[in-house]
Amino acid sequence: MNESARNPSNLLTNGPPGTVAVARTIGHRGQARLLVVGLGLFALALAAAPSVAQTPASASVPDEFPHVSFGDPARVATTTVDAALGATVVTFTTGARLIVKSTRSSPGQVAVIASFGAGRSGVPDHLVHALWATTLMPLGGTTKLSYADLDQWQKISGHPVNVTFVAGVSAFQLQGDAPSTELRTELALLTAYARDPGFGPEMSEKIAMVAPMIATQIEGDPAAEFARGVQHVMVGPRYQELPERADIAATTGKELPDLLKSSLAMTADVAVVGDISVEDAIRAMAQTLAAGEHRPAVQRVRALLTPPTPGREPIILEQRGAEGYAWFGEYWRLPDDGGNPRLSLVAAVAAALVEDRLRSEATFTTSPEAPPVVSASVPIELAGGAAFGIAFKISPSAVTATRNRIARIVGELARGSIESEPFKRVRLTVTASRAAEQSSNAWWARQLTLVLRAPRMTQAIPQESDVASITPAAVSRFLKTYLVGQRPLIITALPTAASTRTQGSR
Repeated sequence: MNESARNPSNLLTNGPPGTVAVARTIGHRGQARLLVVGLGLFALALAAAPSVAQTPASASVPDEFPHVSFGDPARVATTTVDAALGATVVTFTTGARLIVKSTRSSPGQVAVIASFGAGRSGVPDHLVHALWATTLMPLGGTTKLSYADLDQWQKISGHPVNVTFVAGVSAFQLQGDAPSTELRTELALLTAYARDPGFGPEMSEKIAMVAPMIATQIEGDPAAEFARGVQHVMVGPRYQELPERADIAATTGKELPDLLKSSLAMTADVAVVGDISVEDAIRAMAQTLAAGEHRPAVQRVRALLTPPTPGREPIILEQRGAEGYAWFGEYWRLPDDGGNPRLSLVAAVAAALVEDRLRSEATFTTSPEAPPVVSASVPIELAGGAAFGIAFKISPSAVTATRNRIARIVGELARGSIESEPFKRVRLTVTASRAAEQSSNAWWARQLTLVLRAPRMTQAIPQESDVASITPAAVSRFLKTYLVGQRPLIITALPTAASTRTQGSR
């Protein structure tokens, strides 16, 4: 389980909320090489399913990828260079769009994200319960090759390509990464999944098999169960990462065609980032995701939350967990930063400073396995989803003392009681974290995917150097404006008695 599940203050982490898991699939089945956001549902599915050696492949697995043609190659309609982002935007005659950024941060490698439809925002209410299962969609293979066949083809052919499915806020995404020389094959694999997905009976069987295990895994980790409860309160079932037990139980797998087919039939918006030329990316795109007939464009659906109103009393969740400890969190809503992109940078430094103070106080009693974690999330896709959160494991009897301690520390910092050396230290930490993010092809692919669909989001992409301009006075103003005097939403998860441990976190 990753940081977002173990650190429940991270409401919307490493990408859009609702991203349940990102795991390498084809080509990494027997390895522990996983990129996970939230709970590793795909990883768990692979562990639960029979291995390729145990699963008979078709009688004849082709050496060459059977999805060889997707129609006539598309022609370029327009090309625009965005000098600020160092990216090129290409529109094809079939309606498909491509944004390319050439980098050398990972020589010989490229990251790809292909977006379709309106994602979670466009899903009908009666299908929201099954969104968690979409991350398992690659296990269904394609109409021409089962997942086992695809895995076997990959081994025989030697093409190190892969596919991941993510249900994002405003788009469903097929993602992959590969050597730059394999971009054409990588895009062909994603195109095959988009145009010929394998929604057969085995897909439902696999989902039914792993669903109880996923529920058990969430509820076997108190931090994850608390995170699920926080997400349910803060962003609601449509956008929460970790699914409720009732939603898992209600999902048969037969919902996936209704969830995904119409979106996957729409035109693709594709980001390609890495050690690749713009010309090579255009050529590969024209033959794959942009090829064939003109496809319908997505009808944008505004992703909007109605923030919960903080009450005078804490929201109490029940969870399985070690007796003697509780999970505790305080959450303040922040304004959306569409018109003020600097807000997210100030919030990040403020969160690091508050966390530093909490951890530095020796009298602050907490569990050694779960020190205080503070984070600020200002998602640019989800209106109403920005929040500042503090969470950690404490003794159930320490809730009042903990609230008082947080109020004192936040109040002192808001009044300007910020020491120079700790501030410089946390600002350097945030700077290093941002620099590490922006050296990643995958990070840039995620940002450029948003820009391709909403060019105004360009201004919201943080620049590495901007963090150095954040001052102690700016942090104090932030805390005074958005935390001091504002009632937070307080959520506490208490361990349930053994006799009542049957219904999940609520």
